[in-house]
Amino acid sequence: MKKQRESLWQRFKRASDTAVSDTTGLTDSCSGKKTKTSRKRSLFIFLMMAWPVAYFIFGQCLNLNTLWMAFHDYSTGYSHPEFVGFDNFEKVFHLFDASRVDCEWIAVRNSLTIGLLTLFVHTPMSVFYAYLLYAKVKGHGWMKAVLYMPCIISAVVLVLIFKSFFTSGPVETIYNLLRIADKLPNQGWLGPDTAWNTIIIFNIWTGFSANMIFFLSAMNRIPQDFIEAAQIDGASEPRIFFQIILPIISRNLCTMLTLSLTSIFTWAMPSMLFMRDSSGMNGTGAMGLSILNYTVGKNYGVAAAYGMLLTLIAAPVMLAIRAFTNRFVQDVDF
Repeated sequence: MKKQRESLWQRFKRASDTAVSDTTGLTDSCSGKKTKTSRKRSLFIFLMMAWPVAYFIFGQCLNLNTLWMAFHDYSTGYSHPEFVGFDNFEKVFHLFDASRVDCEWIAVRNSLTIGLLTLFVHTPMSVFYAYLLYAKVKGHGWMKAVLYMPCIISAVVLVLIFKSFFTSGPVETIYNLLRIADKLPNQGWLGPDTAWNTIIIFNIWTGFSANMIFFLSAMNRIPQDFIEAAQIDGASEPRIFFQIILPIISRNLCTMLTLSLTSIFTWAMPSMLFMRDSSGMNGTGAMGLSILNYTVGKNYGVAAAYGMLLTLIAAPVMLAIRAFTNRFVQDVDF
């Protein structure tokens, strides 16, 4: 009775755990010495790790420079900074004064919206469409071409196409057909009331394609024996997806979710391209865009202080998420 209650995933996991452990051929079974293939693999790992290590070393120097800049004022010139203590941090906190017209809470709201959008829309869409391509559903060829398009076309070109669609062109034609052309704003759907909603639509359209490629690659690594055995047992497509595919790629899913949440602190480019500047006009600002705006204005001290504060918030959150996933999500070897 216990074996009958086992899920498909539990049966396949038990079968894979009892498989022969040395199937890579990287070790000579007679002498125990590394083969040529093993040496190539070690060289490949070394070269792949060289860049992250170098980035970490030099990145720490840049972070120390940011820490230095956060306590200095550069209004007199970059070569002659003036030590101002915590004045830059006070200016950042003053940005969140609710009485300000350009209160920074609007940027925080928009940044959190992007993060939630990534978490609850982009990632599920990426996994769903990746599975459709993996399962080779009818029409998967043209679907792949359409879904990959945002990845191969420049972001500037995508913004121009999308912007012309919502400011004139088809939108204007629809308003004319409905005989409400007088209600179309001068800026189309990039006016004060609709600009942020338009950018969200654009973000949904272009935000999941790259992640979809990542999940499709993870699914293509799954042994076909697992899928074929499930199909022989009469498992349906939804059952294969939820009990085999998702558990196997769960580690990839957690990694992508953790990385995607960093968009809360870094998202800026689409708003800047749509509005043609870094001011975040019409309620389209974000925290990353605010830092960029201060950097462009050569107010390096406030930009550095803002970045340091976001780092103090983001680092514990990311570490907590990583610790949580490491505790409850296990690696899958096959």
